[in-house]
Amino acid sequence: MNTINQSTKFFQGILVFVLVLNILVPNVLAGPVVSSADILPEEPTYTDQEVLHAGNKTILLPRTSINASELALIVNDSDPQSVQVASYYQQVRNIPSANVIHVNFTPGNTIMSASEFISIKNQVDLLTPPSVQAYAITWTTPYRVSNCLSITFAFTFGYQANWDSGCSGVPGNSPYYNSSSVRPFDDLGIRPAMALAGTSFQNVRTMVDRGLLAHQNFPHGDGYFVRTSDVYRSARWSWFQEAVNFWNRPEALHMTYIDNSSSGSGYIQNTPNVLFYQESLESVPAITTNTYVPGSVADHMTSWGGMLTDSPQMSILRWLEAGATGSYGTVVEPGAWGNKFPDPRPLVEHYFRGNTLVEAYTKSIMSLPVTGIFVGDPLARPFGSTASLSNGTLTINTTIMKPGINYVLYGANSIFGPFQQVQALPVLANYQFSTISIPNATYNVYKLVELPDTNPPPIPVLSVSTYGGISYHWTTVWDVNGVTYHFQFDNNQDFSSPLRDYSNLTQNFFGIPASDFPNGTYYGRVRAEDRSPNHNPSAWSNVVPITIGNGGDTIPPAVTLTAPTPGTNVSGNVDVRSTATDNVGVTEVKLYVDGGYVDHSTSSPFTVRWNTHQVSRGQHSIQTRAYDAAENNTFSQSVTVNRT
Repeated sequence: MNTINQSTKFFQGILVFVLVLNILVPNVLAGPVVSSADILPEEPTYTDQEVLHAGNKTILLPRTSINASELALIVNDSDPQSVQVASYYQQVRNIPSANVIHVNFTPGNTIMSASEFISIKNQVDLLTPPSVQAYAITWTTPYRVSNCLSITFAFTFGYQANWDSGCSGVPGNSPYYNSSSVRPFDDLGIRPAMALAGTSFQNVRTMVDRGLLAHQNFPHGDGYFVRTSDVYRSARWSWFQEAVNFWNRPEALHMTYIDNSSSGSGYIQNTPNVLFYQESLESVPAITTNTYVPGSVADHMTSWGGMLTDSPQMSILRWLEAGATGSYGTVVEPGAWGNKFPDPRPLVEHYFRGNTLVEAYTKSIMSLPVTGIFVGDPLARPFGSTASLSNGTLTINTTIMKPGINYVLYGANSIFGPFQQVQALPVLANYQFSTISIPNATYNVYKLVELPDTNPPPIPVLSVSTYGGISYHWTTVWDVNGVTYHFQFDNNQDFSSPLRDYSNLTQNFFGIPASDFPNGTYYGRVRAEDRSPNHNPSAWSNVVPITIGNGGDTIPPAVTLTAPTPGTNVSGNVDVRSTATDNVGVTEVKLYVDGGYVDHSTSSPFTVRWNTHQVSRGQHSIQTRAYDAAENNTFSQSVTVNRT
């Protein structure tokens, strides 16, 4: 028995020695890599911490991103550029060989069939190490799977037939939107994907080199968010305003909102130091005249920017060629839905907190990004933490600290402790560039600890409308750990036994079919819950009543689409007109193009502006649908027009 215990202690001692050696001298066994001043050293892997070294000091910080050991490369061995890109990226990013996944299919096609993708995805799933949290796809084509899915979405969420029809419809909400997770596969069962795409290997390499240069270089901006007179492509304008209002501070970032909604198109040119640039145009002029900082993100909301090699509009690859490090676009017509495109509010927040590009960008899409493709360097990470040691003073520069949260710095002479408190840090009012200074740093190891979040999110404000049904909406609230919403619907104001009780909602709205309930008065309320381990809830919102009167009116409206007429050639912005009548009153007329919802009008004359540039040239079917307050509804006749 003593011999067994002695042997166990001997091997435990060896294990501890190897662990300490790995932490304190992390690159002793690292082999040679390609010659470049920008190549990053290997990153040690820890479950909850990021490890920095400054002189003879080791600094342990809260983990805020995935690292290179958790990214897998998917390479098509039949595509020479894919092979070349994978080889280069593996070398400069130190991707483990076990994380390089080889597949084989005929290159050159822009679209991959569903059956072929499912076969390849099954193969990739089997070969992916369980520690992998994200994918980098190393080919440019195919960029699409079957009818609707982008290649990055398909590898992130898989293939489902219901996602592959009605491409311009509204899919479900993304569980990753504004998430605080830094282990998306462990936490949510998904591996966000980004394509290392470009028209040549040299273009991809240049973009990757920018991603390397971005590594924690702490750019202060600038960000530009442009609203134009294109109503549909400017669907994100209120988000632009909120992002600029929050981040444009001397201690944070330099951000600008440009409103050209009444004066035509708007864009920037000959502008230096661009970090964020989000546009509202089909094709953005002068992008090559700007200078983009390493790690920059740029995109434009349009129909086919994600058609990488054959788009009739501006391909998002033009952003990468102009100097951006990442972009996003859709591979088919997505419909005029802002929540299918990057939301700058979570994008900037998570990027600033130290997320990699693939994490922050994917977290910025509210809806499942079925049609959207992410391109760029997935591991680009311009923010996070650095450390230096000079004349006995240890300095930590960081952007990872969350406002309203307590942080404490501890010190020890071993990573195993015992740790002693060195200083409690001031609580931040907002995100900012922070510097932690430790004069006479005598400990060998320092650890920054984030204390549990006990702060509830703000209280949402609830409202309700009855256009085409009962639709509850509430104000979006923000929390440093992200939020979900809990909505209740009942026929009693005390909500003692709710008729509907939905939690973990990521969207700020919820629809109730009135036909599901008998006539009467009903009530709704909502609260926000943060995504910290404590799941701190806000107080409940204001209670909003709604009266259902299904039995009083069962007569549907009558509606006729009056313009344009069948066979009309249309281009640009077209007014679609309908006449609608009802025995009680028409509340709303919706416009559908090829079966997909576009927009609505709530007052007579019922006119909906349709931007025909959002559909391809050729014939298209348009139809309108009228509603009354009791949700009775009728479709108009279908009219076929020709988009020129």
